[in-house]
Amino acid sequence: MPKIIMSATSATDLFVGLDVHKQTIDVATADDGRSAEVRHYGKITGVLAALDKVIRQLHSTGRTLHVVYEAGPCGYAKPSGRRKARSLTGE
Repeated sequence: MPKIIMSATSATDLFVGLDVHKQTIDVATADDGRSAEVRHYGKITGVLAALDKVIRQLHSTGRTLHVVYEAGPCGYAKPSGRRKARSLTGE
């Protein structure tokens, strides 16, 4: 029987990048792999309800989300926002 080696990520993984600004969040997605295309998903307002909606939409596809964010001193400073993203993705 052949040995099957599973990687830490799979074809069902989706990487979500959040570029957080004071008033808005730019959302980008990418499939697994270094050569995967990064796609701009859209720009949302900086309120948790908008982030909740986007994360739920992406999560509803059945893919495992890996969410990262980048923020400067005026961006995503509230710890509650980070907790919210984690609670929605299960990470």
